[in-house]
Amino acid sequence: MGPALALTSALLALAAQDGTGEGRRQDPPPLRPIAGLHAFESVSTLIYSDLPDRPHRLRASYAFPERVRWWLGAQDEKGLDRHLKYRLGARVFEVLPGGSQTVQAVDSYRARMLLQLEQRRALMLWPDGFEWKGERRERTADLGHLGCLVAGLTGDAGAVPEELWSLDPEGIEVDRFRKIEWRKIDDRSWPAKLEMWHAGRRIWSETVDSIDTRIRFVDSYFLPPDRREDPGRQVPPSLVRRLDVPEACALREPLPKECDWKTAISLEATLRKRWSQRLEEAELRLDPMATIEVSADGAPTACLVRLASMPAHPPEGFSLIPARAAMMTVVEGAQSVDRVVLDRTRREVPAGVEPGAPYVRFDPSKPGEQVLLFVPFVVRK
Repeated sequence: MGPALALTSALLALAAQDGTGEGRRQDPPPLRPIAGLHAFESVSTLIYSDLPDRPHRLRASYAFPERVRWWLGAQDEKGLDRHLKYRLGARVFEVLPGGSQTVQAVDSYRARMLLQLEQRRALMLWPDGFEWKGERRERTADLGHLGCLVAGLTGDAGAVPEELWSLDPEGIEVDRFRKIEWRKIDDRSWPAKLEMWHAGRRIWSETVDSIDTRIRFVDSYFLPPDRREDPGRQVPPSLVRRLDVPEACALREPLPKECDWKTAISLEATLRKRWSQRLEEAELRLDPMATIEVSADGAPTACLVRLASMPAHPPEGFSLIPARAAMMTVVEGAQSVDRVVLDRTRREVPAGVEPGAPYVRFDPSKPGEQVLLFVPFVVRK
């Protein structure tokens, strides 16, 4: 693991084997929400007991079912001091710290890794996604050949776990989350702080810095680049997805003509800061994702300052955007949005409907990383 997540040479040899080991199906099941959530991404700061002066970061991305990506490291996501874990359906992969070669987990090591990934999903989505059984302050979820999960609950009404641990098929404890603290976000309880223990010792203390449930992924995100159909692109041409886009409330601010992406991102940040201050008294928050309309060539044309939730009465200058459908794909960086990508996405719009203005959404602190491109559409009258 990290320091603590390092593999032994025997496990590495096992994980380097190709194949699933049991002839399991390869493709993941169709996307299906859990408790109304399609996906989430959490970002945590980890303080290892062995490295108290060197904070690590864990970015855990989940889409349901059977789609997981972990990034764990001490530097930015382009450095090599990181540990990557992927799951797409039956396939489970790792990219180990200091290296770039992907290994596929098989047999007992694969089962152990899946147990670890499922334990975090159970923590984040408590109590949804698993069939918990038991009485009083202990609940158990059977994971079949992986083992089981056990939750030790508080005594409060609407109890949440104080501890959550995993047991292998022989009943031996693997990992345990202890001292779990919770917070409410949009009427749902999410973990805020915890400790992770293994083999009777504390591995790290964790603070959950952010949770995003509005994020959307395509399946290629859950595969290492060298296992995708087209390693040169974040999403192969076939991976364009239809989504139902919820209603929104936004202010549209046109950008100067022939605006480049550097300028557009800077102006979006200025607008975000200005409106965050203006809306603070009304207790309204902005969507943490940046949203920018683009032209047919992929050039930025307007910033959309979106609210994080639908208000009873839109602030002055803001308009309601009705729920609609959209075709969505993913590219690496805003600069990669061009006519080729847009035309490819538009071709997937169903016949007989009118495409709307395309737009992109991305983490404003990482415009060079994952960018979601949407082509919305409405039915012609």
